[in-house]
Amino acid sequence: MNKKLAFSVSSLAAILASPALALAQQPTTAPAISPAPDQAEPTVSDIVVTGSRIVRDGSQAPSPMTVSAAEDLNKVAPTSLIAGLTQLPQFSGSLTNTSARSIAAIVGNHGDFVNLHAIGAVRTLVLQDGRRLAPTTFTGLVDTSIIPQLLVKRVEVVTAGASATYGSDAVSGVVNFILDDKFKGLKGVVQGSIASRGDNENYRVALAYGAQLGDRINIVASVERYQTGGFQFQNRPPYGNYNIPVGSVPGGGTPGLLPNPLVDGRNIRFALATAGGNILTGPFANNVFTTSGVYRPIDVGTRTGSPGLFVGGDYHKWDGQWQAVPATTNTAFLRVNFEASDEITAFLQVNGAKTKQRYADGDGRVGQGQTLYPLNRTYFAENPFLPPAMAAGLAAAGETSFRMSRMILETANNGTHDDSKYYNAALGLKGDLGQFRWDLTYQHSWSKYRSRNQDMRQDRLAAATDAVLSPSGQIVCRPTLSLDPAVRDRFAGCLPLNLFGQGSGTQFADALAYVRDVSQYAAVTKLDNIAANVTGELFDLPAGPLSVAVGAEYRKSSLNMTSNSDPLILSDPAGLRNLPANAPRFLLNNFATANGSYEVKEAYGEVAIPILKDQSFAKSLELNAAARITDYSTSGTVTTWKGGAVWEVLDGLRFRATRSRDIRAPTLFDLFNRGAAIDATFFDPHLQKQIVVSRVTRGNSDLAPEVANTLSLGVVVQPRAVPGLTLSIDYYDVKLKGAIQTLNTDLAARTCEASGGTSSLCALIVRNPALPFSDRTDANAATAIINTPANLAGLKTRGFDIEASYRRPMLGGDLATRLFVTYVDRYTIQDSALQAPVELAGWTEGIISSVGASVPKVRASLQATYSTDGFSVTAQERMVGRMKRGPINIWAERDLPAVFYTDLTLSYRFGPERATELFLTANNLFDRKPPFIATGPSPGLYMATLTDVYDTVGLAFTAGVRFKF
Repeated sequence: MNKKLAFSVSSLAAILASPALALAQQPTTAPAISPAPDQAEPTVSDIVVTGSRIVRDGSQAPSPMTVSAAEDLNKVAPTSLIAGLTQLPQFSGSLTNTSARSIAAIVGNHGDFVNLHAIGAVRTLVLQDGRRLAPTTFTGLVDTSIIPQLLVKRVEVVTAGASATYGSDAVSGVVNFILDDKFKGLKGVVQGSIASRGDNENYRVALAYGAQLGDRINIVASVERYQTGGFQFQNRPPYGNYNIPVGSVPGGGTPGLLPNPLVDGRNIRFALATAGGNILTGPFANNVFTTSGVYRPIDVGTRTGSPGLFVGGDYHKWDGQWQAVPATTNTAFLRVNFEASDEITAFLQVNGAKTKQRYADGDGRVGQGQTLYPLNRTYFAENPFLPPAMAAGLAAAGETSFRMSRMILETANNGTHDDSKYYNAALGLKGDLGQFRWDLTYQHSWSKYRSRNQDMRQDRLAAATDAVLSPSGQIVCRPTLSLDPAVRDRFAGCLPLNLFGQGSGTQFADALAYVRDVSQYAAVTKLDNIAANVTGELFDLPAGPLSVAVGAEYRKSSLNMTSNSDPLILSDPAGLRNLPANAPRFLLNNFATANGSYEVKEAYGEVAIPILKDQSFAKSLELNAAARITDYSTSGTVTTWKGGAVWEVLDGLRFRATRSRDIRAPTLFDLFNRGAAIDATFFDPHLQKQIVVSRVTRGNSDLAPEVANTLSLGVVVQPRAVPGLTLSIDYYDVKLKGAIQTLNTDLAARTCEASGGTSSLCALIVRNPALPFSDRTDANAATAIINTPANLAGLKTRGFDIEASYRRPMLGGDLATRLFVTYVDRYTIQDSALQAPVELAGWTEGIISSVGASVPKVRASLQATYSTDGFSVTAQERMVGRMKRGPINIWAERDLPAVFYTDLTLSYRFGPERATELFLTANNLFDRKPPFIATGPSPGLYMATLTDVYDTVGLAFTAGVRFKF
């Protein structure tokens, strides 16, 4: 163990164990800080998930477990229960509406996705009442915002592998949302929030109702609406001031290497295009159009150490990007319980959710969502929109055409509209049979994600920009004069588009409307799941009953993705002379289709064996073991297993250990994606310049499940000398092999360059096949980057989770405290055997290279609540440890400092049984700004900080009322 860590852990234990703190007795489970009046503390019979199907108290389970009451999560982050959950240190790398980046539109990952220990949200199994939730996205993730938050009693988190117990995807652990399915009465919440800067306004309205209908039927229902206005990060200067990492030495070679270390570039412009058009070839090269028909020499700004990136000047920067996307989510829930007999209960349960995100709301504002840019197009000298002097100059030089790159900013951009729908219906039976409990459940889940992106049709753009004079002297699109009637009919509605300068004539808007179109796709995922479980006690041993759990499960999952922009279907070049070769239908966003399904058959068994009881060296000793056989129709049979032990040495001192083999199956999108092409910026080390390429993502039907080996060791201390104190320290070690990963194309390009074009990784960087690798002209620039998942990667991470809780009466009230600390000792990734392992614990590259997550070594949260009969105050202090720049690139910038956030909630209960509560919360009370770190890959596309690590909103207030009748 790291010496500093060992010292800090021992010091912490000594401080918390001080007898001077003792006053009150603490329950054995990790308690909620301040349970609501209608909620009891979790008891042994309440616990559903302990890393075991066999019911145990959380602190007595072999796997480390955290139990958080819904009320406490809402107190520290009342905007949503999920926001409070993801503030816990072990949820590193989780994504919420404010931490995800707007660029996520291209992959459909909108929502709240929990991620344990930064191992990946797709490797965290999400349950509701112990049952697997179906993915809500076509990429295989579960948006936890679909859960009826008003009915959540608590959230139970197992931070260790649990695939043998709960099935595939539980590599990093399990997050289980326990609902109050026996609630009676009416309760609700009305609240609103706003950032101190006047944006990110949101509101939540929710109602829940439960009632007993006769002797045998009870129902529980809830509805909820959450809406947020979001915010653009240009409203958070300097974090939106067109920042990107750049080399510090002009002409120093590849940025990020020792001769040319990176710095945080500010006010950076990408030599991609200008607002009015910059001419790239011919006698007028390096001139830019300003207003219509007016041109002058370009101002490139000040050079940086990254070719193609300049400080200031005429080149364009990205505007209007959303950090938190305007979104609306509606959820509904219904559960009907029917007691068929004293031993058997039947239930029907339905979850439904509908969410929409709007990157730009179409209200006429300019620059929202995606800026439209016809890059590097060919224009002809006969174009009548050209200034006469330029047309004459081209003729004198014998040039019939030239190339120009131009952004389009004159008109409102409707951006991206995303909509998702989800429902999950479950029908089940459960009951008792002697000393055994059994359940049988059938679930059907359905989700649909639809994305619409404002874009340009490649063929129409080629036609509209090829303007000529008709025989009658009118300016028209050249294809409308074609001798081929099919071509004339195809482009009959074409209007010539004048791109030579901003504000280019009254016809501009109509011509642009002809060119613009919507690139869209829809993905429907389905899951049918039948599961049966039996748990109980077989017989008594000298140390206690031998408990078992057995079960079987059958799942069928399917994905059907349709698109009007399949990149495998190219634009028709007939009648066009300036359509790029192999051009897909749309300029920016081309999404593939996908169609496939697989079946999964599983069977498992688990046993808890009491070995010792009331011995001089062991108050109790229990062993736990589980095994599961899983058969995938796509990749065959996999066996997972788990072995664990809990040794209670004496009252108040307990050791626990678990060793497991876990898996994560490839998602349907991993397997069956036919290919999506998105334009993206890329530093090409072969040309030593920043370029735009097509980033192509394809599935791989030969993928196999990932395999992880996990070890967890822990100690739980509840000292008699300090009644009311519980301290747990758990060590985790996860080694993931054959991880499904796309190769890091930045490193692949460097490796290919260093090999002189001989490395197998060169196949990922598509260049002109007719040219030798030694050709370093623009003709041999990379045209595409291939991202195909494979079982290539490895991930190793280890660290400690520390949790301490303490409660005591004080001044006529109660004081409850809870401390969470996560220390990451190692986080090593290896994209493939061809690339060296990279240690990321305590390091960050921002997002300029596609290398894993930003992983602080230390994250912590300290919560304290003082409550009287009606008044309550909750304070939370959150800490993110310092991070070094690197390790892939060399930086000439200082490390990122440790950051502390303070949250404060005041609440007052009144009325009959004090069932009505007014509350006011200030999150990030002192408006702590996030550390500045320029991120890429293009200036203005990303907020200049680590948005999945730090608070990006700033000081925000939430006020509301909760009530119950």
